[in-house]
Amino acid sequence: MFIDREEIVSHSNYSDELENLSIEKLEEYENRADSYITVITNKDYSNTNSKIIQQALRTATWRLVDYFFYFDNEGVEDKKKRYAGVKSENIGDYSYTKQDQTSDDIGMGVTGDKELDEIIKSLTVEPRAPLVFHTSNHSKKSRWS
Repeated sequence: MFIDREEIVSHSNYSDELENLSIEKLEEYENRADSYITVITNKDYSNTNSKIIQQALRTATWRLVDYFFYFDNEGVEDKKKRYAGVKSENIGDYSYTKQDQTSDDIGMGVTGDKELDEIIKSLTVEPRAPLVFHTSNHSKKSRWS
């Protein structure tokens, strides 16, 4: 865990609601945030000593707890609207039409929270391709010579 429970609650936009959660439920949110960070960044930061990275992990953790809490407790009607999507809307002379999302618009680690996404991006370690060694036997003489 990258942050204390008290610090999560004090920074949260849902501090009153989080204070009323059981210890087990709040711990579930913390574990989800920790797992998310580890999976998305491709790195286990549990033993990092860097103060800058530790601060980024604390911020990312409480913001992710807020993110998960919001989506877990959003009303059913709000979820229907969100996932059905608004294609167009008119307000007076103003009109808005949403373009369909392409696969490029959707990606892992995209929460919609710019600050959180940038923190996660800064902590991400790009996976490297394994090194491939190829040797040939140059000392072997051709059997035809």
